[in-house]
Amino acid sequence: MPILKTYKNGILKYLLDNNINTLAFVFKEDPEIIDDQTRETFRITHNKTQFSFTIIQALKRYTHFKIFYNEFKPGNPVSGLEPDTWEYEYSQVLNAFKNWFNRDLNPMIEELDSPDILQAIINPRNLINVNEIDFNSNSLFEQEEIRVLRMGLDEIKNLISDRMKLTNSELSIINDRIDYLSEGIERLSKTDWKNILISTIISIITTLTLDSEKGTLLWNLFLNILNNLPQINQ
Repeated sequence: MPILKTYKNGILKYLLDNNINTLAFVFKEDPEIIDDQTRETFRITHNKTQFSFTIIQALKRYTHFKIFYNEFKPGNPVSGLEPDTWEYEYSQVLNAFKNWFNRDLNPMIEELDSPDILQAIINPRNLINVNEIDFNSNSLFEQEEIRVLRMGLDEIKNLISDRMKLTNSELSIINDRIDYLSEGIERLSKTDWKNILISTIISIITTLTLDSEKGTLLWNLFLNILNNLPQINQ
């Protein structure tokens, strides 16, 4: 018989109770040939990481299962409960799913979502490309460049206030550093300002000890705004 809806609903309830977006997953329920036998299976796959947690029902005991899941280890190997038996009850399977979610899936999501700050330091031109400005130049910004860059920094301040759940103290720190960047556009060379921009973003993330989600959002706000400024007339 198919895996009971009560069992599948228990896993979905865990996701919903923890405000986890179920649209980030694919849920598949199909019989599969395992050990030369057709067995009922229920597989949950996270779209972005492709990490899966698979529940396989025993042949004659519909209340007992074995499981397989991807681990957050080199090569992302597939593992399961040991020893290799069919004697795991649903309560054990549900606990194993919770452990897998927090021990293996969450770290993998954070790894994929975290900004590659080191790469930005090594090769910032690949990330910060404001239209046609030559950020490797030692020349000063033109007046039109100054106007457009300041427009972008003002937009970043507005978006940070609207989209990020920060305290007034945290917002004050961020705004002060963005204001410093804005002031520096007139007196710094293009290459010096670019380097200060990168170090400012990194210092905000580290000083405020922003979590992975907020750090990624902050980084992307800077990049998206600066990469989509109006074309500067050269």
